[in-house]
Parts: sequence; C-alpha cells; structure tokens
Amino acid sequence: PYGLPPEERLGFYLDLSRLGPGLYYLVHHSALPTPEGRALPDWATREADFFALSHPEVRRVLSEFHPLTWRQVKEAL
Repeated sequence: PYGLPPEERLGFYLDLSRLGPGLYYLVHHSALPTPEGRALPDWATREADFFALSHPEVRRVLSEFHPLTWRQVKEAL
C-alpha cells in the first residue's frame, strides 16, 4: 500500500513471498536519492521503495513472479 511508512516498505516487499498462486498487480514509484527526487513531497517513500527493490532478498522474491503483458491478462479473463 502506498500509504505504508518508508521504514515498513522492505517488509511489505518481502511479504510478497506469502502470496499464493493468482494474478497480482504491483505498482511502485521508486526513485534514486537525488536532490530532484527529494523535491517531491513523498520522497522518503520513493527512496524506501528504491532501496527495498534493490535488496537481494526482495529481488529473489520477485524472481518467483512471472510478469504478464496487459494483452495476456485480457486474454485470460
């Protein structure tokens, strides 16, 4: 959830490993820690997403998922 505090972002992404089979939609707005990024009101959340998504264990969890195109989703419905 986007309103999750920055310090809880890593745990959120790690918890994705608990999801069972199904179709999931993940949106993130990660950003590198730059002066430009810190001009955004939600910069801390964006940086937390960047660091969480760069974490080796999160990358391992995400490697278990299989991205689909919107065409594939439409055809499956």
